[in-house]
Amino acid sequence: EVCGLSSVHPVQCEIGRQGHRWYRTASWLVGWAYAIRREALAGFLLWRDQHPQFVRRPDNPAGFTEDSLLNYWISESERTTWHPVPTIVDHVTTLDSTYQNDAHVHRRPWVTWRDFTAGSLTDPSWWAPNGPPESVPLLPVPHPHQCWACGEGKAILGAGAVRLCRECTAQAAHVLMVQGGVK
Repeated sequence: EVCGLSSVHPVQCEIGRQGHRWYRTASWLVGWAYAIRREALAGFLLWRDQHPQFVRRPDNPAGFTEDSLLNYWISESERTTWHPVPTIVDHVTTLDSTYQNDAHVHRRPWVTWRDFTAGSLTDPSWWAPNGPPESVPLLPVPHPHQCWACGEGKAILGAGAVRLCRECTAQAAHVLMVQGGVK
């Protein structure tokens, strides 16, 4: 019902490496590139009208942005968002963000169509999932300020979009120093 036309999940690189053309999430939609079926949109608009406290307006600046509101609805209604790998939409970041998100870690996709040969992308069978819909990977969606390793600690260190808390950073440093890193 919902398709994120751009993929910004940090695990999508691994998903693409494994040969998957799609992954699913319980939200993770980005506001600058999505599609939603008309029936689902009608359901979302009804839900939004029933929850005016969540809508960002001049008299409610603390409300959710458009994509955050959609993600909240997707999670609440137990839907999933499908994301293509590679992404078919890139984000122009030379323009200022309308929501002051210029430094947001997810303003650009990780894997784009530029990473593939044009011929394969135009073949509809290339985009087919590797099995039934339930076999398409369902990726976790941690809070952007939480640690991606444990999912609990407050992230203090980032590498790309992957964030680590103090404890997980210490564990990683220990492994690198004591065990000599990955061989």
